Amino acid sequence: GDLKAAYGFLNHAKVTPEQIQSKHRQRVRDACRSHSLVLAVQDTTELDFTSHLAVNGLGPIGDGGGRGLLQHSTLAVLGDGALLGVLHQIIRPRVPAPERETRKARRARAKESDFWHESVEAVGSMGPGVRVVHVVDRGSDDFSMMVSCLNHDVGFLARAQHDRCINGNSDKLWSFMKRQPVAGHRDIPVPARKGQPARVARLTLGFAPVELAPPKGDPRFKHPL
Repeated sequence: GDLKAAYGFLNHAKVTPEQIQSKHRQRVRDACRSHSLVLAVQDTTELDFTSHLAVNGLGPIGDGGGRGLLQHSTLAVLGDGALLGVLHQIIRPRVPAPERETRKARRARAKESDFWHESVEAVGSMGPGVRVVHVVDRGSDDFSMMVSCLNHDVGFLARAQHDRCINGNSDKLWSFMKRQPVAGHRDIPVPARKGQPARVARLTLGFAPVELAPPKGDPRFKHPL
């Protein structure tokens, strides 16, 4: 009876992941307010339902014709690595790009690059005294995400995917950064993977302020960052 009741609860049309998580998310936000720095770590994973043929509302996943959903989670993490919990989560099917899609149609279509700025908007600010920094992967290298962070007065640490025009279109981001003086190094252990032995990678650290040019042909963004 308990099992059937659980199935009935989870299968009810009015029961959503957001409602199930709502109390947890509020407690995580309350816990964040006790710290001066909170890392909002975002990433996407695939939920594989390929073998569940009766499930509706799925989209393509992987490269082998699988079916499932995308789950984009934002975790609240402290500087020492301690996990506070889930701040936000998006569960959505992947929408393949149609052939000969126009730039305007692409902006209107729901896509994975939207996850990052949607999550920033949903998390928002924690109030005075709490610095929120979104830690995001290369898929987040999107003007919408950066603008959302600035609008909410939160920071971000993003892995660059695009070699953007900078400083009044006088330079490109990657070549400009390579010319900056070395500020230090950090050695990172890299585990063995795909037949390659374990190794230590030396990262070269440098920094400089830059002005990012807005994307060309996108009327949403008219000013540099």
